[in-house]
Amino acid sequence: MTITVPSAGISAGRAAQVRLEAPDTGATIAGLGERMLQMGQALEKERLDRQLARSRLDMMKGLNGLRLEAEQSGDPDGIGPAFEAGATELRDTILGSLDPRVREDGALIFDELSYGHMANVGARAISLRQSQARAILDETETTVVATGGLSDPQTQADYLAEYDRSVDVLVANGTLTPEEAGQRRRAVREGLDTTAMTRLLSENPDSLVAGIDAGVIGGNLEGPARESWRARAVGASAERAARAGVEATRAEAARLDAAADLFRDGIAVTRKGQPFARFGEAVTALADPAIAALPEAREYAHAVALAQTMPGFNVASLTDKRAMLAAAKAAPKEKGYEADVVPAMEAAITAHEAGLKDDFYGYAEAIGLTPVAPMADPTAPGADLVASLTARAREARALGQTQVAGGKPVPFFRPAERDAWKAAVGPDVAPADRLRVAEAIAALPRADAERAMAEIASDPVFGHIGTGMAALALPRPTALAVFEGERVIARGDVKLPPVAERRNAFFQEFSALLSDGTGPTEFDETTERDALIAAADALYAYRMRGTDTDGSYDAATWNQALHEVAGGSGTYDGSTADGGVQSLSNAQGSYAVFLPKGVNATQVETALDVMTENFGAAAAVADAPGWSARIEGYWRELSADGRVPSLGGKPVDAATLRRMRLVSVGGTKFRLEATDEKSAAPVALVDATGDPIFLDMTKLLRRYGGAP
Repeated sequence: MTITVPSAGISAGRAAQVRLEAPDTGATIAGLGERMLQMGQALEKERLDRQLARSRLDMMKGLNGLRLEAEQSGDPDGIGPAFEAGATELRDTILGSLDPRVREDGALIFDELSYGHMANVGARAISLRQSQARAILDETETTVVATGGLSDPQTQADYLAEYDRSVDVLVANGTLTPEEAGQRRRAVREGLDTTAMTRLLSENPDSLVAGIDAGVIGGNLEGPARESWRARAVGASAERAARAGVEATRAEAARLDAAADLFRDGIAVTRKGQPFARFGEAVTALADPAIAALPEAREYAHAVALAQTMPGFNVASLTDKRAMLAAAKAAPKEKGYEADVVPAMEAAITAHEAGLKDDFYGYAEAIGLTPVAPMADPTAPGADLVASLTARAREARALGQTQVAGGKPVPFFRPAERDAWKAAVGPDVAPADRLRVAEAIAALPRADAERAMAEIASDPVFGHIGTGMAALALPRPTALAVFEGERVIARGDVKLPPVAERRNAFFQEFSALLSDGTGPTEFDETTERDALIAAADALYAYRMRGTDTDGSYDAATWNQALHEVAGGSGTYDGSTADGGVQSLSNAQGSYAVFLPKGVNATQVETALDVMTENFGAAAAVADAPGWSARIEGYWRELSADGRVPSLGGKPVDAATLRRMRLVSVGGTKFRLEATDEKSAAPVALVDATGDPIFLDMTKLLRRYGGAP
């Protein structure tokens, strides 16, 4: 690195020359003082200017605040004085704080600034006065229209005069222009008419129409508007007339309905043979033609006539009532009122017949008979169902003797009772609870039990088991197992063969048990047949539960179930079989039959064989005197009612007996059928009149089977 050092020149140049001047210190000091004075004056002026500027700002803010405060006031009379007082106070405060040298300038500034605010506050006061005047006028218009329009013409005129004076004042002080005043006057007068017409439209539209037509109302409205009101009044008048008609009709209907209630009460009391407490009221009501024309009024009059001329008719049996009616129709009419008795009797008979179908016990109470005791609640744990059923059966038999033609049975349950008992034995009810009810019903006499069961059986199975316990003495365990089996089927706990397969198996082997009513001497027993099959299905399902059947059909188990639900015991169709379903044989093969308790198929076949031999022996000596009488004697001993059968009009011979088939018709009675030799169709053995002959199983076994 090289460092270069500068150096000065060798020649120094011209040397400096000294100047000497005279001294001026005094003048300098004097000038400085002047400048200092000027500077002080300038600073003071600047301070005063700033003070004045600040006061101007305070004036502007203060005046603005006073003006805003004044404008927020709603008092037109207080807004000006309040602003002036505030401005004076503000002026004094601000000017008092100024330097006296600028106070006059501040006063000028304040006055200049306040002029504009004073003008605005004055305008605000004027606006508020006019606004209040208009508001008062608006309220006046509302009052005139609302109240004056509902007043008389003189009051309306007084209201309008006062209103017009108010408008004149506002026009005079400039609040309203003449044009605006004219519009307001027209609007008020139209409002008066509108209010008056609105009231009349709702209260008396006919008066409104008349007033418009006479020119005394609506004159302040334009023609189209007036015509529109008239059209509305005409429509309202028509509507009022229609409504009045409807109301009159309604009132008349209510009056007649009340009268009908009166007579219905009278009919009910009179038919009980009791005096009607409102008899006088009913007599007065009958004086009115409209009331007298009521069906209830006529029925009441007839009931009174019947009670007076034929006491006790209403509580007579249906048979007696019909006989008394026939006699009344045939008897000559000597007095006018006698003709009224016949309709009353007919009405009583109609009510009696309806009571048998609907609620016979209710009808019996309605005619004054002693009410029957209510049935026990079948679901109550401690209820004595047997006692309740027994009491009802007794009441039913008694009423059947006194109230029904021929003493035929009346309904066992009242409608509400029937519903309660039916619900208590439904398939979804616990089997033990269903069995409790079934056992209680089975304790009744058989006819009563079957009638009660028929009314409440909620499904075929319960109906069959219930009647079976009474008629077939079904064991309690069997009945309970059947009810449990219904639940097994419902839950799908066992896989049953298809219904068609089960039914085909039944008809192949047991078709002779129950008929479908298609034959000339057959009864339709399909209901009993279906119930029997359903009960057998349930018992079969109960016994097959827990078994993997894979849907296969165990014929032996199902046949045993059928045998037991039919009232049998022991092994189906075996040597130990007792009652139920068993097989009998004839010359054409075997067939299924219901046998009563205590009877085995072998006993029956043995008795039939002996019977056939005896009949054959009698027929072998047909030429001998009295052989026909001897055979008739046999039959009279064996038939249920002592009648003698024939086949094709000929006596029954041994060959016919060998083809004979027994068909159970209940208990120990059996219908006799023999197959036709040509058609192989079953033909009933009948008596001379064509009625079927019934064999008594007890007599057969005693006569030919060695039974005691």
